[in-house]
Amino acid sequence: MGIDAGGVGPARLGANKEKTVMHRYCSLIPATAALALAAGATAALSFDDVLVAYWVGQGENEAMMIVDWQGDHALGFGYRWDDLDAPTDFDLFESVNDASDRFYREWVDGMPEQAVFGIGWDADDDGFGKTDPDDWYEEGWYENGYWSQWVSPDGEVWDWGMGLGTVDLADGDWIGWSWAPDFESTAPNVPLIPAPGAMMLLSLAAVRSRRRR
Repeated sequence: MGIDAGGVGPARLGANKEKTVMHRYCSLIPATAALALAAGATAALSFDDVLVAYWVGQGENEAMMIVDWQGDHALGFGYRWDDLDAPTDFDLFESVNDASDRFYREWVDGMPEQAVFGIGWDADDDGFGKTDPDDWYEEGWYENGYWSQWVSPDGEVWDWGMGLGTVDLADGDWIGWSWAPDFESTAPNVPLIPAPGAMMLLSLAAVRSRRRR
């Protein structure tokens, strides 16, 4: 999910020495950020990198479901199961739905447990509502758009899914649901936990912003 640092720049300082120090400080930020991005780009994506709303199930096997409402609104939902089980992506989807009232799903009329009409998330944790401007919700089938399904072995390379209930889950699988406005479908954006380096830069920027006020 995108984070806006607010365009923080150096404050106007009276002394030349202070200006020089501040200039050097600010010049380090782009370089540090570039190093952090480069380090992240070389590492394979893992479930630990994902901004996960919650995990459901128990067992040694894990899969991840990504739901992307677009507009920087995306979340991961983790699923665990034992070797003796043989779950599908439908089991993952319904387990996530049953685990919390904050998650909402709606079927296409006449196609229960087959076609997804709407997916929602109670973003402000005050009770989900389709028309609540603080919550995330998109719906469609023949109008507005639709929810497209995606599958991936690594969370980076995605392929079209064949529909709910068609994937026999294996350990490490990724399942994606991506809202397709105006029927233009794209692979889901995986929401990542900010790296420690990025968090440090954001904290420094916030401190400088407060001092300027």
